[in-house]
Amino acid sequence: MTDATDQPPPATELTAEQETVAATMQAFADRTERRIFERVEALNGSLDIETRDFEREAADHVVKVARGEVMEKVGWYVNVAKTGMPPFVPDPLWSRYVEVNLHPRTPHVGMVHATVYCAYFVNGTSTMAGYLDYVPGVWHDEDNARLQSALDAVYDRHGVDITRFRAQLGDSEFGKKHHRDALKAACVGISLYDPPFLPVTAENLQLAIDGFDAFVDTFFDLLDERKDQPVTAADEADQAGMRRRWLEDQLFADTYSMKVVPYEIWSFANQAPTVTF
Repeated sequence: MTDATDQPPPATELTAEQETVAATMQAFADRTERRIFERVEALNGSLDIETRDFEREAADHVVKVARGEVMEKVGWYVNVAKTGMPPFVPDPLWSRYVEVNLHPRTPHVGMVHATVYCAYFVNGTSTMAGYLDYVPGVWHDEDNARLQSALDAVYDRHGVDITRFRAQLGDSEFGKKHHRDALKAACVGISLYDPPFLPVTAENLQLAIDGFDAFVDTFFDLLDERKDQPVTAADEADQAGMRRRWLEDQLFADTYSMKVVPYEIWSFANQAPTVTF
């Protein structure tokens, strides 16, 4: 048994190795923001970004949103934590959380919610996490399969078994109830929010980055292919139902939106441009 005198003192700065990983995460965030808005501009023919900064006691938040005819809404969100949430999350030494939410106009392509979270804590621990999944409007099995295959290839290349991270989405007790059954998500992505959480290492960060890139790039390819596909009233109804379920998921099921991020921030960042009841 150890007592308080045996514990290491709180960390006050990153090690050289940690600084390198943190720089990689920041470079990923900067590069991905540019790439996503470039692709959105190519689809929509123009780009007008609305930026909102939110300084809160627990974290600083920056949300950037663009709207248009093909990509009806894209939300890019960066969170820098300033305090922990005892006893679950220790005080941060350094952290970044990045998120993109993609809402195309066509019902034939659903929405993507994609995140990467990287944090070092003052108690010497760290957490590497993230989330990728797709919620269809009109259900196309072949599109779901392409997204799944793109992510499978990344995990195969890294030599990591994807099974437990995908099971967390739709086969865990929470995932089946809220994600697969209530939200009706495709469950072809991954959730790295599966205890025990991965520590922050260069390898684990690269896995999260490569997965994010492959999933989001495949989504944009699908949108390029389907953006002009004819739409029926039934297709529009499928999309409206999906958007309503996504709002309900964030209000009543998602711990992050219910307890961590204020409503005015997450609703601007990740909700659909319209929700019909």
